[in-house]
Amino acid sequence: MRPRTLWTTTLTACLLLLGTALAQEADPAPTPPSPPTPAISVTAELADGAKILGQPIDLESLPVKADFGSIKIPLRLLATVESNKERTAVTCRFRNNDTLSAQLEIDTLRIKTSYGEATIPLSRVNKLHFSDAK
Repeated sequence: MRPRTLWTTTLTACLLLLGTALAQEADPAPTPPSPPTPAISVTAELADGAKILGQPIDLESLPVKADFGSIKIPLRLLATVESNKERTAVTCRFRNNDTLSAQLEIDTLRIKTSYGEATIPLSRVNKLHFSDAK
């Protein structure tokens, strides 16, 4: 093989390898989609003894104000939220049994029930139970 032909062949091979490497770098392998967040069910125990079961509407986290500041607690982490007798504070119990005393920063809870939508004033709720929807 002549030196010029060898040089041209080598240069072409290098350019092809470089182009392939750049194409792979520019187009990384697609990341698999994250699993969907499981739907949450909530049971509201009202002061009059009634229970309302449904799924929260437009609420993925519960805004509360604790001693250290305002936070939003993802509903998927909560087991229960129980109001004190004076309805001035709540105790949030997490699924790992940790607890947090706080004040709710919302006044109502909208849920989708089997009978339609319901808006529940939280001043009438004794306890909220959260679980994965079935």
